[in-house]
Amino acid sequence: MTKQVIERHLVDTLPSTILSPMVITGLTDEEVEYVAAEAPEVTRQRNFLQGRKEMFEKGQEAFRLAMGGVRG
Repeated sequence: MTKQVIERHLVDTLPSTILSPMVITGLTDEEVEYVAAEAPEVTRQRNFLQGRKEMFEKGQEAFRLAMGGVRG
């Protein structure tokens, strides 16, 4: 009896509650964007760090060239 209740109330509803390919294909573009979106602060932090990384890489390259090294 317990097994039947668990299956009926928990297991049977899983396909409609799990983010499956079938559920995703039924979402609108706006819903997909909402599900996949990251917090604005995370986006700002990632962009900031990416800019810093690029700046350091350029500085490292300039240093190598100044020291007579080859580009790498």
